[in-house]
Amino acid sequence: MKFYKESEFVYMDCEVRMSKEKLFRVLYAMIMCHAKITNSYGVGIYEYSRQQNSFNNVDLKIHIHPDEIDNFQRMSDAMLTVPISVGIN
Repeated sequence: MKFYKESEFVYMDCEVRMSKEKLFRVLYAMIMCHAKITNSYGVGIYEYSRQQNSFNNVDLKIHIHPDEIDNFQRMSDAMLTVPISVGIN
């Protein structure tokens, strides 16, 4: 079992479908890779039932160590992308 320093973790974006199978895979990968969800957002998902939401996507902000990104993507079948930062000039 590897232990990582919290200061070495990075934030990554992840978009995942809200089906039971997809969310289970993401949760499993998070546990195995010592990752955390720090934020979630989905357009319109809060107005629908669980069954209706199974076709919608949710955006997750994942806090993960860089060495575990490939493992996370393989286990979760979801892509992690570098967050887009928007600056105000």
